[in-house]
Amino acid sequence: MDPREKLKALHNEIWKHIPRTRNSYGVSIETRRLTEEEWDWIKETISSENLICQPHNACMGFGLGMTLYAEPPVVYPGADLPPEYLITITQKHIPFPGSVDDVNGPRFNEAWDIFSPITHTSENGAKLKMHKSLEPLKPKGHYDY
Repeated sequence: MDPREKLKALHNEIWKHIPRTRNSYGVSIETRRLTEEEWDWIKETISSENLICQPHNACMGFGLGMTLYAEPPVVYPGADLPPEYLITITQKHIPFPGSVDDVNGPRFNEAWDIFSPITHTSENGAKLKMHKSLEPLKPKGHYDY
């Protein structure tokens, strides 16, 4: 299976969407953690597929996450097509044995130590700046509630 399609399928496994009702907005909730093998495969795929990693606030504002995008095809020079959405991962998805809080996964600082080497690289920062639909990298304090 194509890695991009596999990431999209994995997204549907680790998230559950609760549709909007008359009295509430729809929400998505984390359904399970990634296995060590899945997390290792994702990290390898980020590199091999040259994916864009958008860090963001998550877990109802008290956590950290990242969304992975694929570069759009070049249609013509200067066209700013949005990147292709693949998967969103929060700190609740990360396999983190020994975490103080086994239900929620790593705490914010632990999650920062896991995500920032992936998201806060000069190469990824340059990719984020290229796309108007994505936010440029911000310092750690921006993502902490």
